[in-house]
Amino acid sequence: MAKKVEIDASKVDVSKEFEKVDNASYENIQIRDMLKQILESNPNNEALIEYAELMNKIDLNNEIIDSGKKVLYEGMNYQDIDELNGKCVDAVLTRPYTKKEFDKERFIEDNSEETYKKYLTEKVVKGNVKIKLVG
Repeated sequence: MAKKVEIDASKVDVSKEFEKVDNASYENIQIRDMLKQILESNPNNEALIEYAELMNKIDLNNEIIDSGKKVLYEGMNYQDIDELNGKCVDAVLTRPYTKKEFDKERFIEDNSEETYKKYLTEKVVKGNVKIKLVG
């Protein structure tokens, strides 16, 4: 289970965090290619051992990527960075925003145009960072 981490956004080194996420993603791509080659050329126990070791490395990289997303979100939002481009991934910040919603149940009780405007509500939508593979 992932532990909750408190992040001081003013102290986030966004470039360093993004580089860690980008490197981990790049390494996962290389590992997957290596795994494919290993399985195709060595159908024996040694290959399975190497396969398992590489799969463990992918799991570790995925942890780096997951924690990096949280740190990148805080840092990019605080430092007003909208997008980062790396050798393997791009990170795009979606900022929190407010949207209007229609409260249908309350409107049904009092069905008129004037009351529609009364029952509009605003809600903050949580932002995030999207990490996508490039290429």
